[in-house]
Amino acid sequence: MVYGSGTPDWASGKSLSTPQNRKGNVVQDGKLNSYHNSYQAPNLSTSYKADQSKTMEEAVKMNYEADGNAQAVLAQMTAQRQQLNTASNNVHEMKEMTEKAKKELQTLVSRGRKQRMGLYTVIGILSTTDLYLFYRIVRCGGSFF
Repeated sequence: MVYGSGTPDWASGKSLSTPQNRKGNVVQDGKLNSYHNSYQAPNLSTSYKADQSKTMEEAVKMNYEADGNAQAVLAQMTAQRQQLNTASNNVHEMKEMTEKAKKELQTLVSRGRKQRMGLYTVIGILSTTDLYLFYRIVRCGGSFF
């Protein structure tokens, strides 16, 4: 288009897609200024598309397998958690039973000490009585009084 001609480039039948007619492709100082270029999708061959489809299918398959594995691991970990909780409860019960048994043993030991002291007291009294009676027999010439 020539300035002031009044006719646009498209009216003259010229192709606007040629590099010479693109506006914005201006060469300045040896550099191409292409700020109006539009995106063009790459020309993909059918084998590339098939490869990408296959890659996506494999990725989805791996995702499902990973999800299945995760579910199996989660189920196994849940079962192990239940086992650990049961074991913890058993340990707690065993601890309580051990404490109860310890108290009962302390009670038995205390009772045994009291009985032993009672027996020593009886032994002491009987020994003292025997010694007194022996002294009386010796002193009284065979009679107690």
